[in-house]
Amino acid sequence: MRSWHVFLGFLLVACSNSDAEQAPETVPGTNEEALATCAPAAPSSKPDELINYCKALPGVNANGILDCIKGGAPSPKPAVLINYCKALPGVNANGILTCIANGAASTKPDELINYCKALPGVNANGVLDCIKGAATSTKPATLINYCEALPGVNANGVLTCIANGAASTKPDELINYCKALPGVNANGVLDCIKGAAASATPAVVINYCSSVPGFNAEAQLACIAAASNTPRP
Repeated sequence: MRSWHVFLGFLLVACSNSDAEQAPETVPGTNEEALATCAPAAPSSKPDELINYCKALPGVNANGILDCIKGGAPSPKPAVLINYCKALPGVNANGILTCIANGAASTKPDELINYCKALPGVNANGVLDCIKGAATSTKPATLINYCEALPGVNANGVLTCIANGAASTKPDELINYCKALPGVNANGVLDCIKGAAASATPAVVINYCSSVPGFNAEAQLACIAAASNTPRP
């Protein structure tokens, strides 16, 4: 039994030092979970399209093409992703490659990039941060619009809102209820968005946490995160 534990410990260390992507969900606390940490990322679902569009990218050398292929591999729509990144204003070849890698998780790369590049008050790096932050969102346009309209936050706050809320399937409901939370400042609103993003019913979580007797603003935020099973720093 001990030899298995030693092997498993070595395996976990090796995996933690690798570039392996997050594995699919497994049963917590099992050997299956430990071994799955070494699972490679899923391969491209459209490798022909991916490679053809990467090799046609202007201004990149062979290494750049490889970076494009690696960055865009997770995308379900590589042609759309690459075309929209290529047309992004104010970025050089490296910026295009960053855009491709940042947006590859998106199922709506055209919507994602269009709304990010229209964000007011952000430079090219901010647009790339927006693309990365919102890439996992199922509703990037809604998320970005609601974050952009959040009162009391600057451009960095908007980008934080986008990253914090990307996991939500109801970003409009999430942000509306968080910004109405009594007794919290702008940072508290961002904390609420992050805490409740994983919830399928953010309005319910926020309403019930805000109505617990004796809870101050900090306790409400802790309640929101706990009910959504979201770790807090």
